[in-house]
Amino acid sequence: MPAEDLRGRDLSEICRELSAALAESLRPGGLGWRELAVSLRTPEGELRRTWRSGRLLDAADLPPHLRRLLGALLPAPARELAATLSGLEPLPLHQHTLCETADPARRMRWERARAVIGERHPQALHRPVVSRREQVLAFFDPWRSR
Repeated sequence: MPAEDLRGRDLSEICRELSAALAESLRPGGLGWRELAVSLRTPEGELRRTWRSGRLLDAADLPPHLRRLLGALLPAPARELAATLSGLEPLPLHQHTLCETADPARRMRWERARAVIGERHPQALHRPVVSRREQVLAFFDPWRSR
C-alpha cells in the first residue's frame, strides 16, 4: 500500500482494507495461514514485525493480529506498507454436529458426562440397530415410483 493511501487514515480502516485484500487471496484456494508479516518502509529504512501461530488460522483471524502489528509500526512516517502471509495450507474440512465444540476442555467434560450417563443408564445412549431393509427403504419415494 503506497504512502499516499496511508496519510490521514484511521488504523482500523487500514486494517480492514488490508484484511479484506489478504482474505480475498486466501478464499479461492480454501487456505489458512500460520505467519503474518507486516513491513513498513520509512525514510530511515524498513521496519518489520512478524507473528507466528502454532495452529492453522483462517481469514477471519486476520484483523486482530494485523491491528496489533500495525499499531506497533504506524507511528513512524511511512512510504509503503506491505503485509504478507506465509505457512499457507489448505484448511481442514469437517462436518459440523450439534455436539461439536472448539474448546477441548468443554469436549472432555461432554465425553465424561456421556460416560457417566452411559454407566448409570446403559440404554439411554443406545442407538437401535437399523436393518439393511430399513436403510434401503429410507431412500424410497412412493410418489416417484408411480
